[in-house]
Amino acid sequence: MIYREFQDLKLSALGMGAMRLPVVDGNDSVIDEAAVNEMVAYAMEHGVNYYDTAWGYHNGNSELVMGRALGRYPRESFYLATKFPGYDLSNMDKVEEIFEKQLEKCGVEYFDFYLFHNVCEMNIDAYLDPKYGIFEYLLGLQYTYLNNKKLSKTYLHSALKNCRNTPYEYEIRKLL
Repeated sequence: MIYREFQDLKLSALGMGAMRLPVVDGNDSVIDEAAVNEMVAYAMEHGVNYYDTAWGYHNGNSELVMGRALGRYPRESFYLATKFPGYDLSNMDKVEEIFEKQLEKCGVEYFDFYLFHNVCEMNIDAYLDPKYGIFEYLLGLQYTYLNNKKLSKTYLHSALKNCRNTPYEYEIRKLL
């Protein structure tokens, strides 16, 4: 497997996305879990360590199935990405509730990557609107994660760039 350095992480150049997993009888909501387990096992055996899922994939079942499949492996052996479903504007005031539910569905204590899903002219203002607190909430989670993990100066400097002029800037500076 070819790996790429990303900040202090060694990511496989090939990742496994979970948007179109095998399904049973053509029903997108019913994922063929045995097939997914085989796919993840094959990927892990061949050095894939980056896995991507999302709230809406397979009508909400992708995170559950990928969480169970990846749960067979030590947490430090893979990187997991998921996304906040801002493509549905009714989710904008539910960032904490959705994030916590995603952790539960994936069976993990943290995500290595958390993305804003489908950012476009329809939702960019809402993603950044302080009344929803999405950006601020996620920055707070990033700070909590940074504070509980020994991270390199490179990663902390990157995090600091994202936290300028927020309540977390001072706290991250203390970690440097």
